[in-house]
Amino acid sequence: MSLRLIYLAELEKIRAEAKAQLVSGAADIRAKFMADRAAKVEADRRADLARQAVEFAQAEARRKAELEKIAQEQRREAARPRPKKDGPDFSR
Repeated sequence: MSLRLIYLAELEKIRAEAKAQLVSGAADIRAKFMADRAAKVEADRRADLARQAVEFAQAEARRKAELEKIAQEQRREAARPRPKKDGPDFSR
């Protein structure tokens, strides 16, 4: 083989290696992008779950407070003295 053919073959080999590295680098960048995106989606999902848990706890606390208020009102009503019905019942 002539020097020129050897040189061209060597250049083709270097070009193929460079292309493989470039493709590999692009794949690495894409993989990093996908991993970052997946991490963001997971972080958003967890934040949403935490927000929902807080909203649920607040709603549950409001519900319990309302039930307690109703129970206190019923206890007060039960403790209030009632007029006695000694006479005949005229409510017919």
